[in-house]
Amino acid sequence: VGTVSMFRLDRIQHECEDAIVITERMLIDAVRATLPKKDLEVIETAREFLYEKVPYIRLNYCHIMVVQHLERLTSLVKLELNNNMIERISGLSHMTSLKYLDLSFNNIEKIEGLGGLVWLEELSLFQNKISILENMDDCTELIFLSVGRNSLSNLEETILYLRKFQKLRSINLMDNPLCNEPGYKTYVLALCDNLYYLDYYKVNTLEKDKADKEHAVLKYNLTTSEAKEAERREQQQRDEERLESYKCAFVDHFHDDILFDMMMKSDPESRIYQAIPGIEEHLEALKQRMAEMCAELFRLGFENYNRRNEERVEFEKCVEKTLDNIRWKSYQVTEEFINFKNDLEDEIRTDYMGVNDEQSIASYESKLKALEKALLKLEAFLIDQIDELEKDFERNLREISTPTIEHTQHQFSQMREYMEEYYTTLTDQCESARKRLDTLFGDDVATRKHFVDKDSIINLISSSREVNMLVIDAEEDRFLTAINEWIDTTMEEIHIRLDEDRNRKAVLEITRMMENYSDALAVMFPQTMLI
Repeated sequence: VGTVSMFRLDRIQHECEDAIVITERMLIDAVRATLPKKDLEVIETAREFLYEKVPYIRLNYCHIMVVQHLERLTSLVKLELNNNMIERISGLSHMTSLKYLDLSFNNIEKIEGLGGLVWLEELSLFQNKISILENMDDCTELIFLSVGRNSLSNLEETILYLRKFQKLRSINLMDNPLCNEPGYKTYVLALCDNLYYLDYYKVNTLEKDKADKEHAVLKYNLTTSEAKEAERREQQQRDEERLESYKCAFVDHFHDDILFDMMMKSDPESRIYQAIPGIEEHLEALKQRMAEMCAELFRLGFENYNRRNEERVEFEKCVEKTLDNIRWKSYQVTEEFINFKNDLEDEIRTDYMGVNDEQSIASYESKLKALEKALLKLEAFLIDQIDELEKDFERNLREISTPTIEHTQHQFSQMREYMEEYYTTLTDQCESARKRLDTLFGDDVATRKHFVDKDSIINLISSSREVNMLVIDAEEDRFLTAINEWIDTTMEEIHIRLDEDRNRKAVLEITRMMENYSDALAVMFPQTMLI
């Protein structure tokens, strides 16, 4: 296999001398050259080339400039792209199973395109044109990193970045400008605690202890600073998750004083009457009452959100139980046919002359047709079962949400009533202020014009009331619409996933199974089937 693979690889390299992008032909040839025959039999079937099952591919010395056409290699574990002309890392983010990546001996100037490679353990960027380590934060499983013979010049910046990777055991930084810094080795050994190898040399315990003592103060300060930063990030993440849960529950405008602040922001003219003595007290009372009502809205919305999620989990459990039941029944009927097929093959091997070809073929085809019918019948039964589960689930969601909607409407109705009371009080206060314009506003002509007569006051209050009522109406509509839309969207997503996509895949799988078993019949009786 090794000799054949080397021959194929040489041919690929020869064909790729002028190539600058990865072609599909190059990809297939590389897979054939890289993998042993037993692995190829799984990937390269008679009907198609299963890219998604390729575990390893070698595309070195191919004059590749642009990395592309690798989207279908979703299960790739090892990828070799060394000794090419690659200038930019791209087209790899979908390879979430990748553990080994070799990009050495290329023309890469910037580390990028590694987002999503969360299982990457070994990365080689040896002999490129990289001047800074960056954009590798997703690669938390990194054990081996080679960035030797690049343009890394800032020792402190480089090593502080590498401290992020707690599982890193081997680093190669040789032949970078930073290696010429005084105390390079002790600095790296002190700050990268878990190293076994540095520049391909095993880390000596005595050297490590000496480095730790030499940089003890720096290490302590860094550790303390990093601990505080980690705590800050964790708190930030918790806050972000909390706010995200508020959005998912559609109550993100009902916590703290957000709704009240939205009303004040939408009503800039409110500052005109806020200058009147006594108004500030009423405004503070309004703010307090709004906070109480919003807290109740928040409780209603979040309670509904939790109950919807609980119902969703229960629904998925029921679906999985139903699927398992059908899978088991499908396995049983398929196993029965496989046993028949195996018995027939054994009979052919032991006593071929005693086998009646026509009778055996007819029996095989009859049982195959019965298998197909049984599997399709089970699939039809499954569709009906899932449909019933979906109807029950939707009915439960609407039953859960109906009380929430009714209580929310009542709460917003109370909010409007309180706003009406507030504006009645505000009108009286403004009418009283009209009689004391000189005392209250002096020469402030811009403010005085709103209080010259009763109509001016009514216009000011009406404008403010209308704006704030619109904000309240919009929030009520947003919340109630969001719940109903969530139910509709969820049911549509479930229908597509469980009914359309799953059914399509199941029928396709049954069809392929029938084709494969039909092909097996031709193998068992080649002469008879040819006739």
